[in-house]
Order: sequence, then structure tokens, then C-alpha cells
Amino acid sequence: MDLQGTISTVLSVVAAGSTFYFWLVKNSAERARLRSYLVVAPAEPAHLGWTRDVDQGPLYLAYLRLAVANYSALPNALLACRFTVKGKDGSWLPLQLRPRWNNLASFELPLNLPAMQTVPLDTWLQLKPGAGAEEGNGFLRYVASPVQFRIELTCLGEKQFTDVLSATK
Repeated sequence: MDLQGTISTVLSVVAAGSTFYFWLVKNSAERARLRSYLVVAPAEPAHLGWTRDVDQGPLYLAYLRLAVANYSALPNALLACRFTVKGKDGSWLPLQLRPRWNNLASFELPLNLPAMQTVPLDTWLQLKPGAGAEEGNGFLRYVASPVQFRIELTCLGEKQFTDVLSATK
């Protein structure tokens, strides 16, 4: 093989390698990646609010303000959210997302997430479906301190992202 053929082969290999590298970088940037951050949340079980709903009796609600970041170079959609709170025994206790409380609306799904941006989510979480004052007090005895929330986000393609977050005091 002569010098010109060797140089041509080397340059072809470099071109193929750089094309593959930039394809990997682009593919990585376009992969779905969601992350949630707590902006406002109760730090201790005692900070979880007891209130009275307009159409029900007393219940325990937790107000969370989240920021959901879409780290992908492509837009995405949030299809489902699941919230749990950590118990003293290490188990996760379910929370029910309330669509509204006293005319203060939570976010509605599906929610479009622009590329490389964050979206604020205001959520009202009921500590236990149908939990009244007695059930709520019993429920609070099982909540760990500091309060930790597990947030499971489901986006397009049924991809799930889970974050465990706790509020600072």
C-alpha cells in the first residue's frame, strides 16, 4: 500500500470514528431524563397540615411545590405521578394526589415539558384516602422524621424516574 492509500484509510477511519462519537453524544442528549426537586415541603410530621375540606370532614393534607426538570434536548410529557412518604419502619406509605382543594388546583396530567427546562408543580397530597382526624393522627405517628417523599414520574414511552427527596428545616 502506498502513502496516499494509507493516508486515505486513516482519514476514513477518523471520519467514521468522529461520526460515531457525535452520534453517541447527540443520542445521549436526546434520551429522556426527568428529575424532581422539592421547592416547598413539610420538614417534620407535625408540619403536615390538618384542615377541613368544603365537601368532607377533617383531613390531613401536605402541600408540595415541586420543580420537574427535563434534562433532555427533546420535549417530553409527564403522564403520571405517584407520591409516597417514608414511614418510621422504612416502608413507603401511599399518598393520594388531590386534583383540587378549596378551589386551589393541583397540576393536571398530562403535562408538557419543554426541552432543557423546569416546570413548577403545585400539589395537594392527602395522607390517606378518606383519612379523618383520628385516622390522620394515627397515620402521622408512622411518618419518619425528617419527612421523606418518594416521587415517581412516568413520561412518554412508559419510562419511570424516581427521586427520594426531603425538605430542609
